[in-house]
Amino acid sequence: MKKRVSAPGIICFILSLLMTVLVLTVSHACVHDDGTYSSCHWAGVVSMMLGVVMAVLSAASVLRTGLPALTCTALAAMVSVLAFLTPGTLVPLCMMAAMRCNAIMRPTVMVLSGIVAVISLLRGIFLFRKQMKGNV
Repeated sequence: MKKRVSAPGIICFILSLLMTVLVLTVSHACVHDDGTYSSCHWAGVVSMMLGVVMAVLSAASVLRTGLPALTCTALAAMVSVLAFLTPGTLVPLCMMAAMRCNAIMRPTVMVLSGIVAVISLLRGIFLFRKQMKGNV
């Protein structure tokens, strides 16, 4: 029996990798001239690590079937909600709204992790219903 490729899982994987790469390159946190790190730097580090975890879980949910795929999808949804809450809520950012962390990094992480959360949640509901019917 041929396994169908999960488009939502692949989309979540790509968006998670995109979030990780963007936080590392384009939308990184504030840079200080004296070489010190502020809390927004650590928000970027945490967001980057959560993006890697989301990518691994999304890839695992694509490669597996049945209950392991459902478990990986549910975990990816939970991690993406955690990534959504990280910049500004769980890890404080700079006080000024015009700073790089507030203007670029926070919206990037929130939009991409929010999309992954919604897609993972919908895919999890679909896989759960499929699992309950026994069609896996």
